[in-house]
Amino acid sequence: MNHRYHIHVTSEDIKAPRGFKLTSVILEKRKVIQEHNMFTRTYVGTNDVKKDIDTIVQKFKNKFNKIQRFKIELLNEPEYLDFYTDKNYREIHIKCKIKRNIFDNVKNGLKSFEDKLGFSLSNNPKEIATDYVTQFVNARYMNIASNEADKKLDKIIEFLNLNNIPIIEIKEEISVYDTNFDLDKWWTS
Repeated sequence: MNHRYHIHVTSEDIKAPRGFKLTSVILEKRKVIQEHNMFTRTYVGTNDVKKDIDTIVQKFKNKFNKIQRFKIELLNEPEYLDFYTDKNYREIHIKCKIKRNIFDNVKNGLKSFEDKLGFSLSNNPKEIATDYVTQFVNARYMNIASNEADKKLDKIIEFLNLNNIPIIEIKEEISVYDTNFDLDKWWTS
């Protein structure tokens, strides 16, 4: 089975290299807000994660200047590890679509459960205005067994469903390479 990866590069570059997409993100938790631009792309590798990491770093890292972070995530294979650590942590990104006319109320309601359920919020500030707003509910699991992370994720999904917050997509990633974990570590606490 060939592994699929998501590459994130946070850098001061203003133009995306070929094959990368520029994404703006606002992370929020407990009145702390961090905005940054990152370049992203997916990559299909082989069945050897270590070999793929080396290939990705060699192939893409030199395409950027002043890199703040170079991160590689294994996509949608939460079973790849039985236990998540500080170096190989699991991230969940739940994409929700909320009607614009009720968005502020829904977002405030979500914020009141961030600590209890262990998630944080993010969105794309450059989203085109429509009748809906895309809100991401994110979680990062470290120093925890995979099955315990599954239970925590199930509670978040149950909460969203009980509150009629439409889930569009759930993306699961395992960090397998991260040059600057501390860049956004604050939102995991």
